[in-house]
Amino acid sequence: MNGFVKGNFAHEMPGKLYHTTDKSTLVGIKDNTLTFVLEDGIACTIKDCNVHVMNKYSLDRCLHD
Repeated sequence: MNGFVKGNFAHEMPGKLYHTTDKSTLVGIKDNTLTFVLEDGIACTIKDCNVHVMNKYSLDRCLHD
């Protein structure tokens, strides 16, 4: 909201907020490690972090394997 509404009630959230786009694909979850293929074709892994996965179809596939 900061920048769109007058006032100083909105503040930056603490910590890092990781996310993927809807065009990135989650390909695996193992031992708190998430493996993605990003929309530009680059493989990426992240461990012990919260990630907001926008591609819900790939998330559903990985959660129900």
